[in-house]
Amino acid sequence: MATIFTRLRYELRIIGWLNLLVPVFAVVGFVALVVLVAWDDLHNGVANASVNADNIRYLRRLPEYMLPLAGSIVASALTLADPVCELHLTLPRAYRATAVRRMGVLTLWLAVLGVAIVEVIRLFGFWHLPWVFPQDQLTWAAPTLALVALGASLALLLRNRAASSAILGVVWIGEILFGGFLQQYDATKYTYLFLSSEVPSAGYWLGNRLALMGVAVVLLAMMWALLGRNEALLGNES
Repeated sequence: MATIFTRLRYELRIIGWLNLLVPVFAVVGFVALVVLVAWDDLHNGVANASVNADNIRYLRRLPEYMLPLAGSIVASALTLADPVCELHLTLPRAYRATAVRRMGVLTLWLAVLGVAIVEVIRLFGFWHLPWVFPQDQLTWAAPTLALVALGASLALLLRNRAASSAILGVVWIGEILFGGFLQQYDATKYTYLFLSSEVPSAGYWLGNRLALMGVAVVLLAMMWALLGRNEALLGNES
């Protein structure tokens, strides 16, 4: 048990508190924006019922929008962030095991945040979605796993944190802007990231969540394969 906690402390130190706080900052920023919009609406005479309806609509987007984006950017950074990566590659234990363990710690942290966010929103009466625990956790878990795996894989493929983060941002914004279009076709509606926020009553919601988790598994397998290539780890960022 002591060894496990020692290893966990080491991994947390390598990940860094700033990286761990990125999802927290994203959540706090989103909530602050919702509060600001609500205050402005009330100040301009918008009815309380209308403001409350807007708050419900905005806050149900919080875990599904912010955790995947923040988590994927951190995953992209962590994949290439080990300062002694060259030393790891000389050891009998494969570096891929270390990297996967690090992704596991990040995913566990995102899970703690996700459950806490959903339960706090529910506590304040803004969680008006048709699922109960644990199914309701798929609202954020499925897209988060998919984007975290995508972020790590992109970092290994491109060997450039800035480029992989930019692509993640484009994917995230594109899913928001073209959500209606993506939902029209079978080829894309099952991998649409934000279905819980936009069409929570969709009959294919569970299929969509399972498909996203399947995408995550495929991308994690790709990450595992790429971690076995030393050139994917030692290449300089351009």
